[in-house]
Amino acid sequence: MAVTGSPELLIVMGQSATADQTEHVLSRLAEHGVEARVQRGREATVIGAIGDREQLALLPLEGYPGVEQVLPILKPYKLVGREIAPDPTVIDVEGRRLGDGWFGLIAGPCTVEYREQTLETARAVAAAGATWLRGGAFKPRTSPYTFQGIGFDALEILREAKEETGPTSRRCSRPPTSSRSARATCRTSCCSPRSAAPRSRC
Repeated sequence: MAVTGSPELLIVMGQSATADQTEHVLSRLAEHGVEARVQRGREATVIGAIGDREQLALLPLEGYPGVEQVLPILKPYKLVGREIAPDPTVIDVEGRRLGDGWFGLIAGPCTVEYREQTLETARAVAAAGATWLRGGAFKPRTSPYTFQGIGFDALEILREAKEETGPTSRRCSRPPTSSRSARATCRTSCCSPRSAAPRSRC
């Protein structure tokens, strides 16, 4: 079931709560048409209940086994708040990490303009020890006469840069929709492994 909308209630499971108790809560929520977003952290499992707040208030959530407390979520940024995701976010792409205790450096041109420029930049970025190479492929602008990137050709150039130097990261201002774009994106958005040492917390 697709989870849409923002959580209205935060259900915190106790540290000793079992997987069966968590599934029991999720089942009870589903029976009443309430969707849920589950975040399993290092210390506890948190369930964000998505539905009508008045309807949620009628459920005996605090009486379910394993539930430690039930709290309303009042902040507007509900899906990314520490209540739902208490652990720091870490982005891991084939061994290259960014976030929490991992420092990442992304460098490169705003836009991929031509092959030689991108490959030369990729070599310099790799030699400097950066985590990823930045390069824009699609750049929609207000004016149709302003440079908007070279599109699919840029993705192919980034793929070539990845094969030679490793760190690649494409940037698309609008999501690609065609199968060709999906294939090219899959080939270029991932980077080859490179060891990274944990540094100060971001």
